[in-house]
Amino acid sequence: MRQIKHVVVSALFTLLCFMAVTYTACTKDACKDVACFNGGACNGGTCACPSGYEGVHCETAVDLCKNVTCQNGGLCRNGACTCKAGYEGVNCEITSRDKFIGNWAGAETCTGRVNDQYTIQMGTASDINKIKITNLYNLGAEIIATVGSNSQFTFGGSAQGRNYSGTGSLAGDELTLVYTVADATVSTTCTFKGKK
Repeated sequence: MRQIKHVVVSALFTLLCFMAVTYTACTKDACKDVACFNGGACNGGTCACPSGYEGVHCETAVDLCKNVTCQNGGLCRNGACTCKAGYEGVNCEITSRDKFIGNWAGAETCTGRVNDQYTIQMGTASDINKIKITNLYNLGAEIIATVGSNSQFTFGGSAQGRNYSGTGSLAGDELTLVYTVADATVSTTCTFKGKK
C-alpha cells in the first residue's frame, strides 16, 4: 500500500511538473509582436494611447476640431475657435460690440473743467466691429469707435470743431472712457465712468 501511495505521489508530482513546463512554454508575451506608436504602451496585446492619439497602434492624431463648430467665419485651431474681428465667445457666437450698445449714465472728470454728470448713448455702426458713441463730452458729439478684444475699444475723429481720441473699456458693468478732446486753442483730458 505504501508503495502505491509513493507511485501515485510521484505520478502527481511528475504530472504537475509537466503541466508547469507546458504552461510556461505555451504562455506567449501578448505584446511581443505589437508596435505602439507616438508614446503608446502595450498592455495585454492592446495599445494604450497617450492623449492626442488614437487607433489600434496609436498611429492617428486625434482631430481636436472634429466636434467644434465655429460660427460667424471663425476657424478651429487645436480644438478652440479663433474668431474673426467683431465676434467672440467659445464658438464665436457673440457679436463683440453688443455689450456696449445702450445708454450709459455716469460722471466725468476733465482737466480744467467742472465735473459733469450725463448720459452717453452707444449704438451700432455699419461695420460689425464698430460702434457709434453719441453725446461724448456732453455736447452731442458723435464719434465712431472700433471694438477690439478684451472688452475694449478705441476711437478718434472730429465733431463740432473738436478732435476726439481715446479708449474705452468695460469691467463688469462699468464703462470707462479715457479720452482727449481738443479744439483750436485748448486740449482737455477726460475720464467718464458710467453704468447702463
